[in-house]
Amino acid sequence: EALLDHVDASMVIAVSADDTHGHVEVGMGGAAMGRGTPLPGAACGGSPGTVGAAPGGGGDSPRRGLLADGYESALLQQHDHAHRSCSRSLDGTPVLAAITQLPTPDVAHLAELATLLQEASPAQQDHIVQLLLADGYVRGLMDAFAQAEDLEDTESLHNLFRIVRSMVLLNEGTLIELLVSDACVQGALGALEYDPEAPSKASHREFLQRQAVWKQVVPIANEEVVARIHQTFRVGYLKDVVLPRVLDDHAYSTLSSIMLFNYVEILTAFQRDNEVLPAVFRKLKSLPPASSEWVDLLLFLQEVCSQAKNLQNQQRASLFNSMVRLGLLDFVTTSLEVGRESPALYGEVDGRAAGSAQPADAADANGGGGVGASEGGG
Repeated sequence: EALLDHVDASMVIAVSADDTHGHVEVGMGGAAMGRGTPLPGAACGGSPGTVGAAPGGGGDSPRRGLLADGYESALLQQHDHAHRSCSRSLDGTPVLAAITQLPTPDVAHLAELATLLQEASPAQQDHIVQLLLADGYVRGLMDAFAQAEDLEDTESLHNLFRIVRSMVLLNEGTLIELLVSDACVQGALGALEYDPEAPSKASHREFLQRQAVWKQVVPIANEEVVARIHQTFRVGYLKDVVLPRVLDDHAYSTLSSIMLFNYVEILTAFQRDNEVLPAVFRKLKSLPPASSEWVDLLLFLQEVCSQAKNLQNQQRASLFNSMVRLGLLDFVTTSLEVGRESPALYGEVDGRAAGSAQPADAADANGGGGVGASEGGG
């Protein structure tokens, strides 16, 4: 009975009476593994009971005489060991307890939190995600990052890199969306600049602030759509630039799924909005072909058409029909007639061929822009 407190209820403990050394056998199912043998009352602090007489097992009535002193000693030792080490199963495999509380999100506990996130078992990760999503916890980590950076605390900054990386690898979409939100994105990307294995510090925040320019080709009144566009760009930047070498298949799939869902939401919103797409075509008609603003509008339509592949067949057909009625094919024809007067239409940026050397961050980020924006040139 004492041993059964430390194993799953579906398992049966049986004591072999023929073994001169005395050992515990564990079997799966409802039937006993061996002859029912009494467990001494002294060992468990109660009256004698039969170990091995599980439901359907039909064990014998308790007979203390079958248990020699050697068996009693072995069972007492096993009982004491089970109480001393509840974190191990009978075969010695560690059994990790459920995590009910995380370390305080401050500089003093960063190392503890980093270790906890890196060593958590899959069963523990669900609990960890819920605790991380508690009000103010991630924000507390961002405050700890600002403090560590002000103090130039390299060890804490390296721990924060490991913490944020582990948070992404938890593969929880809600948590990733929180990390790239307006309130946390600067701190999260700042922490990911301090990779202890990188030869030099990255400049993710500088790129987002100075090079990734948010430009609307036409006004977008729906704030939720604008937020989705920003989020899509940041997730793409995280996936393709910041963490490509550490992402496993599951994390990569999670990030890609967030972007895919956002593209569908954005395009669906454009279809429901009676202003955005018509405004694009009206503006195209009013501008001279090959002008920089005309090219931006055409590239916007190119991005819309490219991401339309993620829509359902009926939605995709409806979107293309709407754009054709608005004059899409006319502007495609015009762009072909313009020819080399507009290098951007032929995959060239700022007079440089697409295959020429560009900063790695900028080149990668160009593919991560959201529909309706030209952040990072995307």
